Amino acid sequence: MLRAIVNHFPDNLLAEENCRGDTALHLAARAGRAPAARVLIGRALDVGEGERWRNLVQVKNRGGNTPLHEAVMNNHLEVVEILIGEDLQPMYWKNEEGKCPMTLAVERGNVGVLGILLAKPLEPSCIQGESPVHAAVLHGKLDMLMEISEKNPTLFGLKDDGRGTPLHLAAYINYCDGIKFLLKKFTSSAVEYDRDGYFPIHVACKEGHVQAIKELLRQWPNPMELINQHGQNILHVCTKHGSIQAVKYILGKADLEKLINERDNDGNTPLHLATLPWHPVVLLDLVRTKELIVSLSITNA
Repeated sequence: MLRAIVNHFPDNLLAEENCRGDTALHLAARAGRAPAARVLIGRALDVGEGERWRNLVQVKNRGGNTPLHEAVMNNHLEVVEILIGEDLQPMYWKNEEGKCPMTLAVERGNVGVLGILLAKPLEPSCIQGESPVHAAVLHGKLDMLMEISEKNPTLFGLKDDGRGTPLHLAAYINYCDGIKFLLKKFTSSAVEYDRDGYFPIHVACKEGHVQAIKELLRQWPNPMELINQHGQNILHVCTKHGSIQAVKYILGKADLEKLINERDNDGNTPLHLATLPWHPVVLLDLVRTKELIVSLSITNA
């Protein structure tokens, strides 16, 4: 019956849009009407080549969503399979919120939908907007990180606009379960620089996230090797940004305390960096440290 009705549509009706820019296929995808989606796609393919409705699965509404976006957001697995069976390109496209279908599946916790999408051959560099891995970290979805790691680990190589890895983001938001997982599965990301020349541990230091710092130090216990591109160690970064609790933690560890006299590329010790922006509480902690006797006599460049 449905096919008979659609076959009597004027050809241009297939591509007609409502006030939100939705085509009939958008509506079918949003409602999870798999038979309707099949019929609409089939009818569109019967129409002359080169016309707009020929690529009905690629049409975006006012929110930048293709029918695939709509099906993913509403967790309609069968419709998702139908749509990607016709065209894989919309899998890569971001909507007006900067999110591709895989990222939307992660945000909504739709593991089944994500599994269907990840089963297809993907080119990570073609993904637009926020990566699904960064979304899993941001929303604290460890199950999604595991799913992506199992199905397509190459997605963990994607970086954000600041060239930050998923581990940089986990350090920034103090997501310790994510940090543990990423260190175990993608250890080398612990020594990747972001656009500011920071390792993930430097990001944790900047934000003053002590738990994140502890987790990252377990993977890389020699603090002398954790130098950013400005020649600064973790104590430099903590003092520069006035991260009081992180400074207290570092100064309370015998193996970390020695960092207090190290100089960066400009000849600055952590004491210099605490003084320049004037962080009085940090300064007080530094001058109480016995190792600072040497640091007080050091001049910067």
